[in-house]
This record gives sequence, C-alpha cells and structure tokens, in this order.
Amino acid sequence: MSITKIHPNQLKDIPSYPEPYVTSLSETSSIPDLTKDITVYGDYFTPNMTVNILDNTVSDFRFISSKEISFKVRSGNQEGAFNIILNNGRILTLTNYWVVSLGEVLVPQVDDWTNLINNPILSIGGIKKDIENSLVSADWVNIDANQDFSIYGKLEDFTLGGSTATSGNVTQIQLLNADTLNEVSRMVWRFNSSFTFKQIRSYLADGSSSGDGDGGDIFNDVGRLSRIGESWIFYVNDIQEHIYNSAGYTGALLVRVSAYNSGLKQIKLIKH
Repeated sequence: MSITKIHPNQLKDIPSYPEPYVTSLSETSSIPDLTKDITVYGDYFTPNMTVNILDNTVSDFRFISSKEISFKVRSGNQEGAFNIILNNGRILTLTNYWVVSLGEVLVPQVDDWTNLINNPILSIGGIKKDIENSLVSADWVNIDANQDFSIYGKLEDFTLGGSTATSGNVTQIQLLNADTLNEVSRMVWRFNSSFTFKQIRSYLADGSSSGDGDGGDIFNDVGRLSRIGESWIFYVNDIQEHIYNSAGYTGALLVRVSAYNSGLKQIKLIKH
C-alpha cells in the first residue's frame, strides 16, 4: 500500500473551519430602495468572511465574535426573495431568506417556535425530523383578525421513505382559530412510500379542498395560502389553484407547522 505525503504548504488553502451556522437574523426583509442594519447570530464566523445578497448591496461588514456579525443591506428596486451567501472559506447559502416586498414579511427564527412536540429540528424558516415515521410539530406566530396575508412553504429536498397522509401523520401548515385552536385552513404536502403519488393540497374546515394533482414537482413547488378579506386563495408556484369565496372567517389565527417523513423550509408570512 502506497503512502501519499502532503507538504504543509499544500494545506494552506484548505478551510479549517466548518461552514457558517446561522440561528437568527435581526431582519429578513425590506421594502425596495432602503438601507437596513442586519445582525446575524450563529457560529463559525470569521473576521475575513464575506456576505453577499444577489441584487442587493452589502456594506460595512463588522465581525463582532465567532457567534455574531453585522452589516448594512441596501435593498434593490425589485421585489423578490434573494439568497444570503456567507463565506468563511466554506459557503452557507440561505435560500430566499432576504425578501424585498411592499408588505411586512416574517420568517420564523429558531427561537420563535413554541409548543414543540417530539423534538423537531428547527432552523430559520424550517422544521423537520430525521427519524422515519416520527411526527413533529411546533407553533410559530399569531395573525391578527382581519389581517390580509399570504403564507408560504416548500418541502425539504428529502424524504425518509415512508408516506404522509391527509390527516394524522401530515406534513402541513395549519391556520388555527387563535381562541379555540380549531382548524380553519391548511396546506398539506402529500406523497406515498413509492413516491408515485405526490401533491400539495389545501383544505378548509368545511371539507372543501383543492390540489395540484399527481405528478407535481413537489420538491420545487412552493405552496401559498392567502386570506384576502373573506376569501381564501390557494396557489402553487404563484398560480391560483382554487379560491374559497364562502370561507368567511376573518378572526385571529395561530400558525402551526407539522412534519412527517420530511420537513418544510422557506416558510414565510407576508402581511398585505
């Protein structure tokens, strides 16, 4: 067996630090053409690391500690969701975490989740479980009565081999009556164990439903559920799939997220 010898100089360009790890950002959104101060908390930050956000201008980077950095962001004039890229020699991409919008945008931070059931794995904008056939859930945020909004989610790019149903063991975003905790509406990501069936589907408490059908590109599809006045509207990839004109519920809501044999990411709420 031959032995390969490596000279110490050959190691100088190999990063010795893990990739950056992020637990929260002080801001995750802006209106167009505005400068904001951002603080990022996590670990493995370095004085010489870089931060970039496509189509936005990052300046005044400040290394505070290995667990905290800050910088300024000047948002562009286009609305959209943009990647935040942190590079300490290894690259971490926070996909679609910087949102430029004329509405208020909320993204769940790790510490925002409450009522944790069965030890979910939490991240900025996400919840998942790495044990097969294990259901996890957590509560995120309350939405005021009469508040128009849109809530978004995307399936994690993995499954654990099982299936997820329409009730019980479900990967979903639920909108609950904030007073009674009864379900008002939900979006469900469904697939079977052979993965020949997969779809995003929306439901109302009265039994109405609408799905994008079998064969959807479920790992790349983004589900969206909006309440505008008394109407509830379900979208996949910003294409309207169904509108519930008779829903009528305009009261306060609690957002609850569950994951089974997968997880959800890129969860965000836009208040219109």
